[in-house]
Amino acid sequence: MKNGGEKIAGVVLAGGRSSRMGQNKALLPYDGHTLLEHMTLLLREAGVADVFVSGSYEGYDCIPDREKHAGPAVALRHVLQDLADRNIYRGALCVPVDMPQLSAGLLRYLCGIEAGAYFSDHPFPLYMPLPLCGEAGATSMRGLLNAENITAQQLPEKYTHHMMNANTPEEWEKVVGK
Repeated sequence: MKNGGEKIAGVVLAGGRSSRMGQNKALLPYDGHTLLEHMTLLLREAGVADVFVSGSYEGYDCIPDREKHAGPAVALRHVLQDLADRNIYRGALCVPVDMPQLSAGLLRYLCGIEAGAYFSDHPFPLYMPLPLCGEAGATSMRGLLNAENITAQQLPEKYTHHMMNANTPEEWEKVVGK
């Protein structure tokens, strides 16, 4: 996925506490891999140039949280600022670690919207153009999306079942089909 020689970075948000799950979601087994490995492979399949992990995991290109447990919007803003400072990415395709049913096709669809996009009622997955243009003070995903003028898109019906995420053991059972 290149536009005029500029790359798209992939970002897996995996720096949370996983408190509702009771264990680190990134390390849960899914389809023969850890959830973190699965999401990294999915971003590669979608065509990103490089994959980064928000958090600290050995063996991955990580961008550690500057503010521990400040929430996904703060962590994401810091990651996006770091990527923008590298000056080689036109945008970032961002996924949470806990949405394993996303598809490469859905992610490519988002990247096709150059002004940035996410789906109504789902702040993730998200394509964010770089560099950032809004205020650095947003502490909620809605605030970050509004500050960056990212518009919600209607989720194509064929992708509805891809949007399940797992924050609790009960949700995880639904995702893995137990």
